[in-house]
Amino acid sequence: MNQFARLFEIDRQIRDGAFPSAETLAARFDLTPRQIQYDCRRLKEMGAPIRHDRKRGGWHYTDPCWLLPAMRLSEGELLAFFLSVEIARAQGNPGLRESLTNAAAKIAGSLSDEVSVDLNALHASTSYNISPAARIESETYLRLQRAAAARQKVRVRYYTATRGQRSERVTHPYHLHFARGEWILIAHDENRNELRCFNIARIEELSECDQHFQRDLSFDAKQYVGEMFVAERGEELVEIAVRFDEYQSRYIRERTWHPQQAPLEEQEDGGVILRFPASGLNEIARWVMGYGRHAQVLAPPQLRSIVAAHVRELSEIYGDVAPEEQL
Repeated sequence: MNQFARLFEIDRQIRDGAFPSAETLAARFDLTPRQIQYDCRRLKEMGAPIRHDRKRGGWHYTDPCWLLPAMRLSEGELLAFFLSVEIARAQGNPGLRESLTNAAAKIAGSLSDEVSVDLNALHASTSYNISPAARIESETYLRLQRAAAARQKVRVRYYTATRGQRSERVTHPYHLHFARGEWILIAHDENRNELRCFNIARIEELSECDQHFQRDLSFDAKQYVGEMFVAERGEELVEIAVRFDEYQSRYIRERTWHPQQAPLEEQEDGGVILRFPASGLNEIARWVMGYGRHAQVLAPPQLRSIVAAHVRELSEIYGDVAPEEQL
């Protein structure tokens, strides 16, 4: 997130009475407290009456009527913003779509004649084919984000899809992560006394508690998320190794599949081996199987076993298909 967007978010949290601190904002933006201090210095240079309240442990405005001055943006910056709005709209989430539409209208209405983006031309010249996002209420996201910033405990009624069960949990919201069309809440679960991932779309009810929590200072959002493959996280971090044949390797080389992946290992037959550390083997197994015979799991043995079990089950389902049908 660039400084322009961070200043708006800091201003919003202050106006909401969240009394954000350098530490809570640093966790929110995945930055260091020193970088947040630079942002607040920039706000002061813009005339913000910002002060630190020792009792509340965060910043507030001594003049609540002060407003952020209009910022001059380049055409490229505006285009980037409106493209992100359009992509989010394309994911089909009604609650967030309404909020984004309102935000876009307000920004577009405040633009000067010097810099503008032709939204009609943008619609005509671009299109998006994006996997639909899980449906969540924008108010649910906002309440969880505020609770994470204020370090406030939240009680949730959660539906666990793997077991088909509902349960009451008291959580300490740490971080919100978006992956594969889903918003994930990373929170300490008092029931299990450990960090867990909750799909926000499966939170059926929530209520803020009166109690606050002490954040585990050893928690590193970037590291935690980096140990996922996409959205699932297991208990043990292991080294994943997948061999792709010559055909599929043409496409594997085009992308970075994991932030900590090793350099691709080129093979004599034109294939490649992809290695990266991750957990959540069931999700990785589903990803590998999407490449069919073009991908082979080399490690770890547990992942090979999961894929092999799926292959046996598929063989039972399709074993009666005649050879001419298979072609």
